[in-house]
Amino acid sequence: MRSAFVKRLAAVLLALCLLAALPTTGVFADDEKKTYTVTFSGGEYGVFSQAFVDGLDDYEGVVEVDTAKKGGNIVTVAVKVEAGAALPAAPSVAAAQGGVADLTSNNPDYGVLNAGIASGQNAADALHAYGGAATRNYTLVPEFYLANDSDVEYMVRFLVTGTETEVAPTQFGKAPDDTLLPMAEPAPVDEYTLDLAATRAANGIAEGDPLVLNVVKGEEMPVFTFCYTQNVHVNTEYIYEEGGTIVNYNDVTLVGGAGVTGGGAGGEAIPEEETPQAGGESIPEEETPQAGGETIPEEEIPQVEPAAAGGLNLPLMIGGAVVLVLAVLLLILAAARKRRTAEGNEE
Repeated sequence: MRSAFVKRLAAVLLALCLLAALPTTGVFADDEKKTYTVTFSGGEYGVFSQAFVDGLDDYEGVVEVDTAKKGGNIVTVAVKVEAGAALPAAPSVAAAQGGVADLTSNNPDYGVLNAGIASGQNAADALHAYGGAATRNYTLVPEFYLANDSDVEYMVRFLVTGTETEVAPTQFGKAPDDTLLPMAEPAPVDEYTLDLAATRAANGIAEGDPLVLNVVKGEEMPVFTFCYTQNVHVNTEYIYEEGGTIVNYNDVTLVGGAGVTGGGAGGEAIPEEETPQAGGESIPEEETPQAGGETIPEEEIPQVEPAAAGGLNLPLMIGGAVVLVLAVLLLILAAARKRRTAEGNEE
């Protein structure tokens, strides 16, 4: 009878050991995030600039950037990004002032019309890619046009909303006359945020319609304007002075390190009864937190989680616990055996 009881007890203890070990399996699981690949193909004549490739590392979520070359030129760029991360902007096909475009043609008879935003079967992918998040793999193949003397030059500007202040150099490109040229959202600009609503208004594009530039030869050069709002960082500092005066400085940090400081030398006068003291608000003694923290009854003191205890190794701790349980089990079995032996001797 006692032997059966001991066996059942041992089985229960063994089951508890297994249950205790199960949660640790997640610690050793492969936690690599899922990734997708955005492939920018150069198509038949397309060549990518090294500056475009180098700039891809600035995007959050980019895991790896690979390139393929032909004749010393970069003809394919593959960008591996984490699932859900913002997709990188398409390469620019217009040249910035004093520079070159991200995607150019190595055939002088053909120009680059776009980076793939309207390229046949990839159109839907490309439209989703710009400004979207990585939810699948994408491949963008550019379109080319036969260059000739009748091509129309156009201009792309990047301005602070409602001003003539540039946030990035103006770009110039060429396209055939009477062309609806898709305008992909540009790469992010440091300290500025693209204002899509203002961009649509500036170019006469209704909400929901694609961003396009109607390239038509005329007296004026066709222009597309991207509008941006300036990021502002506010740092408020309170300085306590004698006499109950508080000087409130609001440092508004603008782009380029410029700053606007608010608050005069005298600061704002606050009635003494409303003036925060340097040491903080006065609290009745019975409510005052002690230096060592609030006193908590021993039975309510939260215990330290095993994973956070002094940097101990979680698998080793669990292994130690299992060994301890097995040791207890052996002691129980030994005691039971000793008891049976003693009973036998008495008989």
